[in-house]
Amino acid sequence: KLGHGHNGPVGDVEAINGLAVLVSALPIGYFADKWGRSKVITAGGILFVCTAILHFVVLWWIGTDETQLNREHTTIAFVLLGTVMAMWGIGGGIVNGPTQALYADSTPVGDRSKYYNYLFAAYTTCQLHGTTLEHRPVSDMGDDWDLYHLRTIVFVGLGLEVCNAFVMMLFDDKKA
Repeated sequence: KLGHGHNGPVGDVEAINGLAVLVSALPIGYFADKWGRSKVITAGGILFVCTAILHFVVLWWIGTDETQLNREHTTIAFVLLGTVMAMWGIGGGIVNGPTQALYADSTPVGDRSKYYNYLFAAYTTCQLHGTTLEHRPVSDMGDDWDLYHLRTIVFVGLGLEVCNAFVMMLFDDKKA
């Protein structure tokens, strides 16, 4: 409904997200070296919390009653969601490089491959659990998806993202 019956606008929003990652990631290495990686990562974590709150508010504003979604409302909602996705992209661009650099510097020399295997295993496990958690409600909906259930799934993900953002604020260059 948000794309006015077309999937193209969804691809446009994803492109905005990817472009935001790219544009923000390019200069961030300079700032991480100048100010410290943990400060840059903390700034990204704060942006993630703000973005999650805004995302929650936008989804709440959109609502779950599809009969109330007129063309003007869906256009505004789509612009707001595009803005939120750009903010997620900027946050990702801010934290990805410095987090990887800090992780690399925090692992013992000679054992990095072992710790990167742990990192990959943790990442894969999180993806598996996320997919498993969303599978049940999505498969129960079949082809009859509704905004209420989809919004609930996104709210759970936003809550988990806020937890992740707070962990990022604990990173410390001095411990690397």
